[in-house]
Amino acid sequence: MKIILFEDDAGISTSISDMLEARGHVVMALYGIKRFKREKIIGITPDGLNVEVTLADYDLAVVDGKLVGDYYGWDIVPYLVDEDVLCIAHSSEAAFNRRMQEHGAAYQALKSGTRNLKAVIEEVEKTL
Repeated sequence: MKIILFEDDAGISTSISDMLEARGHVVMALYGIKRFKREKIIGITPDGLNVEVTLADYDLAVVDGKLVGDYYGWDIVPYLVDEDVLCIAHSSEAAFNRRMQEHGAAYQALKSGTRNLKAVIEEVEKTL
């Protein structure tokens, strides 16, 4: 699967990316969002670069609640859902996960380590 990861913490981003890549997935990691262009966004990479991303190019998104820049996870989830990208809300704050689910995220995984997220990824892999 092609997975887009929205995560503002460098250590967590690397850990999740490594876990997903070890499972054979291709991962685009972004720390935040600079600007929306409906089906495209200008994302902020871990290196601080701005990159244009076409959301429909991805099968799955793992979305943190807080992101670098002026946006939150629940701001991007509806755009991803509109482009048929399945979303996993992945925040340390349950309220942020609930809010992302209210905006269309299909799954949630609290940040209690990658094990919880890994279980959700395994469930998603079975359905796609």
